[in-house]
Amino acid sequence: IPKEELSKVIINMFKHLNLLSAFNIAERTLYTFVEEIRLKYLLNPYHNFVHAVDVTQMMFVLLTHGNAKQFFTHLDTLILMTAAVCHDVEHPGVNQAFLAAIKDPRVAKYGNSSVLEKHHLGVTFALLADPRTDVFAGLSVAQAEEARKSLRNIVLATDMARHKEISETFQRRLDVPEPLSCNSEEDRVLLSQMIMKCADLGNVTRSWKVGSPWCTFLAEEFSRQGDQEEQHGLPVTPMMDRRLIDVRKQSAGFIGFMALPMFELAARWLPELGMHVVPAIRANVDLWKSMLPPPEDPAAGAWWIWVGGVLQPYDPDAHMLKLCGDMVGRMLQSSTPKSRKVTESSNKLNISKSTGHGQIQSIK
Repeated sequence: IPKEELSKVIINMFKHLNLLSAFNIAERTLYTFVEEIRLKYLLNPYHNFVHAVDVTQMMFVLLTHGNAKQFFTHLDTLILMTAAVCHDVEHPGVNQAFLAAIKDPRVAKYGNSSVLEKHHLGVTFALLADPRTDVFAGLSVAQAEEARKSLRNIVLATDMARHKEISETFQRRLDVPEPLSCNSEEDRVLLSQMIMKCADLGNVTRSWKVGSPWCTFLAEEFSRQGDQEEQHGLPVTPMMDRRLIDVRKQSAGFIGFMALPMFELAARWLPELGMHVVPAIRANVDLWKSMLPPPEDPAAGAWWIWVGGVLQPYDPDAHMLKLCGDMVGRMLQSSTPKSRKVTESSNKLNISKSTGHGQIQSIK
């Protein structure tokens, strides 16, 4: 789907939830808002507009098929969908520690906590202050104030530094005999944070074909930060060092120890997750674990690339020989002089490191 069309996908989800008519949102205003957000997402391997659409779609699924909507007001639903769209806007592709190390102005502006998340909010609030893109314009003064406050709480919850805090708070609440209630503002705040966290990590719930490439995109983004650390003369963070990163080990560890327990916890709130989503995550973890080599295996530190939908170690000599063989084969099969030209498409090897959305094919 062309990137421009993805904005329409988001708009259709808002329409399906009856948000435009309920809150007097002009379709042109919503479209302009989403398009402005799209243009402000940077071309990172992972934190890009495609990720925003993926998270928004997961939020939509959790609210509808996951039956989470019954715990929220209609205004909550508008805020949650808006948060999903904008939660990583203008993400620089590096973490807060790196920004602090290079003395990025955003650290001085936002302090020493949730710098990136506060920046995402700053960009979003600036758009909401513009009449052309203010999707909250149809709200009452009280509703608008609540929407901005809630939007802030939800986006700040995506800071992984708060993962343990929010997960433990949610677990303590579930352990209380009194059921969760949409009539409790405290419950709705906590549930909003939890559902946003689940949506943000939604790619781990996807099928292997759809979800596993996101792990390579994230590892490539980490590697690029490591490259920048080296360029700035900083110590290279081990998990950002492309010479050390193994996407299989990294993915099995993160999904198994962070994402899976969070979704298992959420399944105590939304049983549908336990029936469909949690088993899918476990299957993905098992697949990543099955690919881990013994420590003495020389492939343990190899570059890995996607070949015909299969993750394989990258042997530059072997792949170059195959590339040359394919080129010669095409030339020999040509029946006319004109067809002997080696086309651009026949000269491509899927180890691209270019910066566009969804293009990263290789990972160390």
